[in-house]
Amino acid sequence: MMKRLLKILLIMSVMSAEYGSPSGGWLNGDKACAASIQLPSSGQTKCYDAYGDEIPCTGTGQDGAIQAGVAWNDSTRFTNNGNGTITDNLTGLIWLQNANCNETVGGISKASSYLNWSNALIWSNNLASGKCGLTDSSIAGYPGRGKTTGVEYHCHLQPA
Repeated sequence: MMKRLLKILLIMSVMSAEYGSPSGGWLNGDKACAASIQLPSSGQTKCYDAYGDEIPCTGTGQDGAIQAGVAWNDSTRFTNNGNGTITDNLTGLIWLQNANCNETVGGISKASSYLNWSNALIWSNNLASGKCGLTDSSIAGYPGRGKTTGVEYHCHLQPA
């Protein structure tokens, strides 16, 4: 699970660096919009002091007191899109289904499963349909108008 979380954070970092607008929103055509997700509840119900001893939660501000986040169901959280991707229905993120893919992509070999930052960006930006089990018609490279990539964010604007 930790490997998947790190891969998600890498994808989010790449998306932020590559697709973010100067105003901090996400580009969608000519408009920028803020990205938002629903974070899952941690399920934490107890609170602890600095020594690890359990204490009453009232007024601590700890997660056990606040219990923020959205409750989620393991059986409905993820959807297999049938094209080499998985959608996280809680966050809206779309993941590569084969998290252990070690194919060479964009001239970068991932045989060791570890890439430095520069090579990870090259590998991710060249990931496209036909690689790592993807059949989603994605095209390698940077997004342009009318062009899709392996990782997408769709912004939905709502009137005020």
